[in-house]
Amino acid sequence: MEILTCLSAKGGSAKTTIMVVLAAELTLRGYKVLTIDADTQSSFSKMVGAYSDDEAYSHPQRCYLGDLLLASPARISTLLEEAVIETKFFGSVIAPGPNLKEQERQIASKSGSELRLVRSIEPLNGQYDFMLIDVGRQGTLTANAICAATGTLLAFETSLLGVEAIRQTLSEVEEIRSVYRTGPEIIAVVPTKYLRNRAVHNLALKTLREFPYSEYYSYQNEIKVVEPFECRTAFEKMVALGVPPHHMDDFKNQELYSNCERLVNTILNWKEEKDATSGSLQTA
Repeated sequence: MEILTCLSAKGGSAKTTIMVVLAAELTLRGYKVLTIDADTQSSFSKMVGAYSDDEAYSHPQRCYLGDLLLASPARISTLLEEAVIETKFFGSVIAPGPNLKEQERQIASKSGSELRLVRSIEPLNGQYDFMLIDVGRQGTLTANAICAATGTLLAFETSLLGVEAIRQTLSEVEEIRSVYRTGPEIIAVVPTKYLRNRAVHNLALKTLREFPYSEYYSYQNEIKVVEPFECRTAFEKMVALGVPPHHMDDFKNQELYSNCERLVNTILNWKEEKDATSGSLQTA
């Protein structure tokens, strides 16, 4: 099972949109997918129809992510059965719940706080092909996602502020890996919200491609930058309506739909290369 997250120190970089696309397209291709919504804003869960504030308050006894992270080890397996929500197009989801912001503060006060998610998802090992973790910008929940993930995409808005956020994100991942000796491989940098006719966007994209990533993240010699994830109205409609990209009329335009295909193929190619390398090492 591969555990994936998407990181950026800057808000509004399309992290959740990328997670929605991956969940929809991986599910469409026949993979079993579980998304953990570890963002206190609950954006992913609301977009895919797995959670609403009204539902949370009408079902206060329902189990959510924060409950799992605070539970004793003996209760986790039982709570997981209650927490997983099935969706029509986006696989399974564990929603954050209405109290996650306060629960995050409680988690941060406990020993081994950054490893709580690793402990909580251990009973799910082997049940899914891909586990996605949607996170906010920074904090204990993001640190948990970094510790649990096997691979991560770095989403950076094609703006000067987006470029400035690179150092902060790489430093956070580097620090967690140096402390816990665990963390994700960086699969690729995904430039987001790109507009071809904007000079500042093209300057930021050039900077992203030429950035000295290895100077800020010593665990990888090379980090690739994929083609930009363009800012198009269809993506906004997709997340607003809670339907997958392959159900949008806009995506009948192959050039537009290639944004989604490219993201999914980036993940699948990475997994294939990783599996091949692992197989070669075992043979040797």
